[in-house]
Amino acid sequence: MFDQNLPKDRCYFLQIPLVPDPADRSVSQVFSAPLDITYAMREIVGTGLITLEMLVSEQDRQNVRRTLRGLLARNEVMIEFRHRAENGDGSVIWFEGLASVVSSAGSLGVPILSLQAHDVTEEIMHRWRSDMELETIRFALSENNLGFWNTDLVTGDTWFSENWYSALGYRPGEFPPSREIFFELLHPEDAKSVGPALGKVVEGVNRTYKMDFRLKCADGSYKWIEAIGGRVEAGASSSPVLCGLHNDIDARKEAERELTIAKSRAERANAELAHSAAHDDLTGLPNRRFFMQRIETRFGEDPEVGQFTTVIRVDLDFFKEINDTIGHDAGDEVLAHVADILRAAVRSGDTVARVGGDEFIALLGPQDGIAQARRVSERIISEARKPFLYEDRTCRFGASIGIASTELHPDASIEDLMSYADVALYESKNKGRGIATVFGHAQQKKVIRKSDLIEAVNAGIEAGEFVPYFQPQIAAASREIVGFEVLARWLHPTRGVLGPAEFLSVSEELNCTHLIDRAIFDQTADFLTESARAGICVPRVSFNVSLSWISDPTILELASIVQGGGTVFCLELLESFFSEGSAKDAQTSCHIGRLRSAGIEIELDDFGLSKTSLPGVMSIQPDRLKIDRRLILPMLGDVETRQLVSVLIEAGRSLGFAITAAGVESAEHAEVLRSLGCDFLQGYAFSEPMPASDVAGFLQTWRSGTREALGNIA
Repeated sequence: MFDQNLPKDRCYFLQIPLVPDPADRSVSQVFSAPLDITYAMREIVGTGLITLEMLVSEQDRQNVRRTLRGLLARNEVMIEFRHRAENGDGSVIWFEGLASVVSSAGSLGVPILSLQAHDVTEEIMHRWRSDMELETIRFALSENNLGFWNTDLVTGDTWFSENWYSALGYRPGEFPPSREIFFELLHPEDAKSVGPALGKVVEGVNRTYKMDFRLKCADGSYKWIEAIGGRVEAGASSSPVLCGLHNDIDARKEAERELTIAKSRAERANAELAHSAAHDDLTGLPNRRFFMQRIETRFGEDPEVGQFTTVIRVDLDFFKEINDTIGHDAGDEVLAHVADILRAAVRSGDTVARVGGDEFIALLGPQDGIAQARRVSERIISEARKPFLYEDRTCRFGASIGIASTELHPDASIEDLMSYADVALYESKNKGRGIATVFGHAQQKKVIRKSDLIEAVNAGIEAGEFVPYFQPQIAAASREIVGFEVLARWLHPTRGVLGPAEFLSVSEELNCTHLIDRAIFDQTADFLTESARAGICVPRVSFNVSLSWISDPTILELASIVQGGGTVFCLELLESFFSEGSAKDAQTSCHIGRLRSAGIEIELDDFGLSKTSLPGVMSIQPDRLKIDRRLILPMLGDVETRQLVSVLIEAGRSLGFAITAAGVESAEHAEVLRSLGCDFLQGYAFSEPMPASDVAGFLQTWRSGTREALGNIA
């Protein structure tokens, strides 16, 4: 073993006398002998003598012996050898040198084995590392299908690796490598970017490059390649080289393409969903949600001088008739046609939306006020008047318009502006349709009055200001009182007694009519209970109720209280509730049956005005039919109306229904109706509606026979 502190320039020179084996004259033993050593070391470990085994690692001893035997057998003058030796620290030292056999000049005449060697450990390890790195690179290139290439920037000599060819489907070396062939294989679209990018690296502007491009394959298709490389300066003795790696990324590009397509589809789907959520499917116009976002955005901006927020509310006239007579498909075509009219009537920056069945609204640009709104409205009304042809059928309709703008109401909120446009629209409808109305200061006063009325109605309900009034019903033949219709009246604190015309529309809008009805029912029940205790019997009371009240348990409770005092309880329903469709409704029929089972009578109100079919009426079997006052009042001076009333009375009685006539204003009305066969009469000819406090006196006076004092027909 060598000392572990040997210097780096280790070498040795040995001359070893050889004693040939008498049997095979080959080297069989190396004897220890005095050494003539030139060695850069301080000492030799051992007995002062060295053997071959001490110089050579165990794994190389056989090879060294074989080499030396070969040397003697071939009588060669000199032979190269290499072996390892172990250092004192356990590391390995590589020796490389020459061996020769020479004759000794001494008296022994023994051949001398001459060995001289030097330490080549660093050279061996460097070569090994280089080989390993090269092998690793080759393995990486082959396993990852990477192609390698380089080109001498001075001579132009170019080299492509085998993988470079095979990745594109070519046989290795199928064509000579060159820069020209590379650009021939490059996709024409990619050449526009690849050439300049490589040029910058060649010129030294950039040191490296990384890019994706397509190269033509053996089958004529193009494959995506990821290229990474750069300029390598080999030193003063060599030319600079441009080199790079080519990686097949065709599968990745295809995955990216599919991902892009999927993403694009998802974006389109999301855009379609967003568009669908904000637009009307039938007309393609924005919907209410989109419109409100636009107007909220407008209100969120700081308006400049002369800028306004102006809305135009459009509602179609006679549109229901088109649906009823020609069909809903025709109605849809009309709506799409109106959408086109509105688009053509406004400017490109305006917003037009469909906000209901046949309701549309437009938001004009900030520079547009009332004047532009009038011009747009005139165009819409003019175009809407023109007949529209659908499958050889002519559809006639019109448009009523309401306009509201911050030009006239600068302090209006979004809610105010929308409400103002609604009010103006309904005013256009009330004025005869087919016109445009601007919500001005006069309309604003109406809105204020309505607002005050809404507040007053709510306060009146809480204060108990709604009370029952009673109007008598008289038997046409006997002139006996057969009952009273109970009517709602509002005891207004400043305006006196008000009829339903003053509050019904507001209460319906507030959805509180049922509260007024309940107040009237409760007070009537209390009145009848007190009257019964006083010995006064009211034969019959009838109430006007909505269809929703038919199923309300309150009615059955009230009926039981009223009927307990001997009074017949009757519900008056509008004729429209008895249309053929409603009559066949199972739920409605069930509720009517429950009312009849409880002893409650049913009277059909406003008979003769609606389009109720007699089969529909018969399916419900009301106890009475009440002919509307709008037919009774003109019958004396209108022969046709009188004939119509006669037909209604005759038809009703032939079906077994009792007939009541409302609106009897004179003795002549009473006499004519009696002669036509009418059963019961009601109207101002007998009495105006009276408060509960007057009912007892009226009954006593009427029954006492002093009827002349109560009416001009008694």
